[in-house]
Amino acid sequence: MKGYKSCKTMYELLELVNKNEAGNSWIVVEADVFLNLAKEEQQAFCQALSRNTTLRRLDLKDNKITNDLLNTLIVALVQNTTLLDLRFNQEANNPQLLHILQEKILNNRHQALENVYEAPVPDKERTFLTDDSVFNTLYNIAYEQIEHGNADNLHALLSAIPQLTIKTTRMDENLLQFAVNHSQIKCAQMLISFGKHFHDFKSHINTALFDAIYNDDLVLTQLLLENGAYVNAKRNGFTPIHRVRSREMAQFLVAQGADVLHRVKCEESKTSGGNTVLHSVLWHKDVAEDLLEYLLEQGIDVNAQNAQDETALHLLIREGVQPELRARAIALLVKSGANPLIKDNQELAPLALAHTLNINFLSWNMTICRDLPTKPSRSNGFFDAPPEIMEPTALSAAPTETLDCNAGEPIVKKMS
Repeated sequence: MKGYKSCKTMYELLELVNKNEAGNSWIVVEADVFLNLAKEEQQAFCQALSRNTTLRRLDLKDNKITNDLLNTLIVALVQNTTLLDLRFNQEANNPQLLHILQEKILNNRHQALENVYEAPVPDKERTFLTDDSVFNTLYNIAYEQIEHGNADNLHALLSAIPQLTIKTTRMDENLLQFAVNHSQIKCAQMLISFGKHFHDFKSHINTALFDAIYNDDLVLTQLLLENGAYVNAKRNGFTPIHRVRSREMAQFLVAQGADVLHRVKCEESKTSGGNTVLHSVLWHKDVAEDLLEYLLEQGIDVNAQNAQDETALHLLIREGVQPELRARAIALLVKSGANPLIKDNQELAPLALAHTLNINFLSWNMTICRDLPTKPSRSNGFFDAPPEIMEPTALSAAPTETLDCNAGEPIVKKMS
């Protein structure tokens, strides 16, 4: 479970930032909140941010901000030394201002990792509990301390009941995972410092790494790797890089030695055997286009098939990537050599699958076979043609090529 707070209005955002509570360490702002902001609202937001000491991650999603507001944000970050991640649509912003902002954020990250929480060596035999109901009650109290960012209170509790450090819930979640999923870096540092004295805690660090990467939290990912997490640890056959959500995170993991070409073994996962990292990232409906570009640049086989004989193109269609991303993602994969005619274990090729599911018509037409002839067999569009005509015709088109009637007609006649 991700522990972020969501805001739909500037009023809600200002309320959370002004509260300055550790429980509000991760805020996600819905689209258009920053659209047409009044000058007074901009100033109020930046003033609140400059005073805040608990906000770690601020995700403005697709919100665009003006260069004037960006400049004011930079000034706010002179005072704010705790914000570690600020995301927004940067397409129209001044590159020099963006660079200055990023330098401020990087400096905050460096300071956060430098401020280590040193916990004393625990007395592992102290207050050894066997009553599950009492244990679970205390565990829930530990959860509350993490959720509200109370690292000192958490340390006091674990010092009294050290066993809580290595306990997991029925859902197999541990305290370190909970801290990671709530972006509570101080609590995570405390748990690592305290937990390193327990033999079983190493597996907790590796498990938490998967969550930090999925949350796209570079600071916590770096913290975990610096404290013993293994960059190629396995979990149900997957390695941490299978959970990647951004190009920046992928680049960081590869620099740390992550095996970007890793494939899940069939004996390790009945449902995901054979999956490449490319397969894994395409499960996300909001997969980043620049992440796909980076993974393909690393040499991942774009036509690799998993245990169900699915290629990346199959998943791109089946898993319902957002429509605005579909066309670009399909174009990118096809340009990189993806074959739309490879069949899965149900004998369905991506082209036929798109036809069957009645989706991606526009995507395919834009990237493989735009402007195909309307006669004699295209009276109702490309996908109304029989497969024996449709598939060879699609293959004859380059990803960026437009087939006019003169070019397409001979193919249709030949295949009819």
